[in-house]
Amino acid sequence: MRIIEPHQLRTVRYRGSAQQRRIKVVPLLLIVVLLASLGFGYWRFQRPIALPVTQVTQQSYTKKDPGFVWPINEQAAVAGVGYGVLGSSPNQKQVPIASITKVITALAVLKQKPLLPGQQGEAITVTEQDVLIYNKYVAQGGAVIPVSVGGSLTQYQLMQAMLIPSANNAAEMLVNWAFGSEADYITYANAMLADMGLKATRVADASGFSPQSVSTASDLTQIGVTALKEPTIAEIVASKQVTLPMAGVINSTNFLLGEPGIIGIKTGNTDEAGGCFMAAVTQPYEGGQTVSLVAVVLGAPQVTDAMNMVKPLLTKAKQGFGKTIVVAAGQQFGTITAAWGEKTIVAAPKNVVLFGWQYGSPSFTTTLSGAENGAGKVAGITRINFGSQKVTVPLVQDKDLGEPDLVWRLKRIF
Repeated sequence: MRIIEPHQLRTVRYRGSAQQRRIKVVPLLLIVVLLASLGFGYWRFQRPIALPVTQVTQQSYTKKDPGFVWPINEQAAVAGVGYGVLGSSPNQKQVPIASITKVITALAVLKQKPLLPGQQGEAITVTEQDVLIYNKYVAQGGAVIPVSVGGSLTQYQLMQAMLIPSANNAAEMLVNWAFGSEADYITYANAMLADMGLKATRVADASGFSPQSVSTASDLTQIGVTALKEPTIAEIVASKQVTLPMAGVINSTNFLLGEPGIIGIKTGNTDEAGGCFMAAVTQPYEGGQTVSLVAVVLGAPQVTDAMNMVKPLLTKAKQGFGKTIVVAAGQQFGTITAAWGEKTIVAAPKNVVLFGWQYGSPSFTTTLSGAENGAGKVAGITRINFGSQKVTVPLVQDKDLGEPDLVWRLKRIF
């Protein structure tokens, strides 16, 4: 028989007591863990659902060819006021631009010495230096107006003399008065052209008699558009003739003035430049719309050839304007996606028809609301720029996003 010592009995009682305590604690811990899990799961089940995610759809358009028939040897371009360059021949390069340079001179002078419509500006007295300038151009066979020491012309009259009969001496007199010297004018004008972003255009004089005054047809259409926006220049270049002190009545070198719609702008002709012409026309359309166009041809054999080449380009450009569908009904501008994966398309509810250059592409700035508003409800806007027109169009959802199902909600627990 085994004898159990007293200390052994105490040990057995101690071990039995600890085991009992463990048995009681484990269920309690399980209950705590279960309750915590249930609480955490309930919180995940009930926590706010993330807002829908918006995605803007970028718009793309296939470029359409307006079908301009460009001169074979000469370079040409067409632009519209408010529409930019509409087209240009493929052979754009710097070439002498002759007296079209005077349009740049006019812009620079008015920037330095502004004139409001109807103003004549300062009276400028003819000096001996001005007579020498006159004699210089006469000797070179350039266009001039007669001047005499002591006579005077206003700023506006000198601009008329420069732009209507294309007087070279008037251009040089004008910049000497406005800038102090032709050299200072050249610096100013080239800085102005750089600010306009016309990288291919440089002037070396005020009159364009220098072959170093160069540009491209494309650049010059933009200069022509800028000139038409200046009321003083637009008024002068539309004049068929002018009466000036010391010169009398003088006719414009632009004999297309008077033909339907023709409103300017400038001819040019030198041995180096050939025949050059910057033309402007206005064209009315149904609905009260009017478009002003500028076309340029450089390097023609004669000015008359350049004029004849401009006409079909302007005709083609005029035919390219009208009402066009810039946005089709149902055209997608974005999507709204719910946290549970349901997606709705945001689209234009109807066609958007605008007047403009039918071969151009509209630009869009789209903003989506980021909230689920329901089928057919406005869920964003798009701002459309199409030429000179700007409109804001509401965009609608094609369907409801609905509510998340129970399965998706249960999955949020884990």
